[in-house]
Amino acid sequence: MLETKNVFIDTTATDDTKLQIMINMVASMFLEYCAEPFTIEPCKIVFPDGSTLISPNVTPCTVTARVSYINSSTSLSLTPSTIQFLPTRISLSPTLSLNDSNALIVSLQCTRPNIFHEVNIMEDAAVAYGFNNLPDIFLQASTVAQPLSISRLMDIIQKGMGDGSMS
Repeated sequence: MLETKNVFIDTTATDDTKLQIMINMVASMFLEYCAEPFTIEPCKIVFPDGSTLISPNVTPCTVTARVSYINSSTSLSLTPSTIQFLPTRISLSPTLSLNDSNALIVSLQCTRPNIFHEVNIMEDAAVAYGFNNLPDIFLQASTVAQPLSISRLMDIIQKGMGDGSMS
């Protein structure tokens, strides 16, 4: 078994999006053990309606994050080149946009399906900067909170039942 170098992964699922994420992750983890390391031979899947899909699809996708958004969300005043460096500490490879000095272009590997929007890039930059290193400040925006109906119902039930202790 240890000398096996070619593996065909056959899968089935009810949710195609989750299935494709899982296939990409599993295939990526096998890459270094292939007969020709770091190569994948994708399969063409033909569905009953005639549509097709190439899987696994490990083509990187890109997300754009604004430097101003990252700075304002983290209460920092970092230069674009400093912000560009932060995500590299957590395996992302952003580049500064040639057309917009306020934009970072982040190339995402298929092993990062948890990144969808620029807020995810901002969170990763904050993690790389270190949450304990972020400034402690109060929010500048006002918010109005209101309890959910279920929370109010639970409060009423708890008050009606007492604190539950035996006297």
